[in-house]
Amino acid sequence: FKQINSSLKFYKADNTFLKFRYDKFESMVIQIPIQMLNQELPLSDENSFKSIIDVCKKQLISKFYDQRIDEKIKNILFTSKDDLTLNECASFFNMTPSTLHRKLNEINTKFSDLKYQVLISKAKQLLIYTDKSIMEIGVELNFSEHSSFSRAFKSKIGIPPGKFRKIVLNKK
Repeated sequence: FKQINSSLKFYKADNTFLKFRYDKFESMVIQIPIQMLNQELPLSDENSFKSIIDVCKKQLISKFYDQRIDEKIKNILFTSKDDLTLNECASFFNMTPSTLHRKLNEINTKFSDLKYQVLISKAKQLLIYTDKSIMEIGVELNFSEHSSFSRAFKSKIGIPPGKFRKIVLNKK
């Protein structure tokens, strides 16, 4: 790893992408297509660059800090490839697990509920946007058996995953 700044590290380059990793979670990767690095920007200059960077920073900060803690956690869980724990999420916010637990209690939610919501959201996306079988999706989402995935999905959505896929795909 080559340190870029305090939280972003150069990860690797291959023939198609330049990859960076965020130091909090190894699974969060930023990929930049290499062909984009060679493109000239016709209207670029130093002042425009600084201005755009400032605007981007303000928008990111605003977007992140305006969200409730539960929405922030769901975003982190959704974008992570790892099955994150309460401790790992707490470290992302630079707080103790007990503080994060207390903050979630203040808004009447639990970390396990957020993980479950994200799991169902991921399942919906996989059902809609991939051709993976129900069994493959269940395995990808760490269910031990096909039937346990189907039961969990049906209990939250009201219909089995196969029927959900058919309904959604028939509407397109």
